[in-house]
Amino acid sequence: MPAELRGAPPAAGLAPHQQRMVDERTALADRAAKLDEFITGDRFSALGRPDKMLLLRQHAAMTWYLETLDHRIARFGQPGSAA
Repeated sequence: MPAELRGAPPAAGLAPHQQRMVDERTALADRAAKLDEFITGDRFSALGRPDKMLLLRQHAAMTWYLETLDHRIARFGQPGSAA
């Protein structure tokens, strides 16, 4: 994500749907960081294998989604962009 958008207040010049995307990215990054903390913590090791696998899968999906949002946000204002 562009540094100027990371954790930024509503920016002048962003369309409402673009601001929602930036806000969604910020919230998702926070949730992914909390899940990462849990996965690397002591409580994770006490879980059964199925739960560990599901949490790791969830973290991977969140990371992929973050990367997708980053690419879409980076395209704001580019010709032909639907972002």
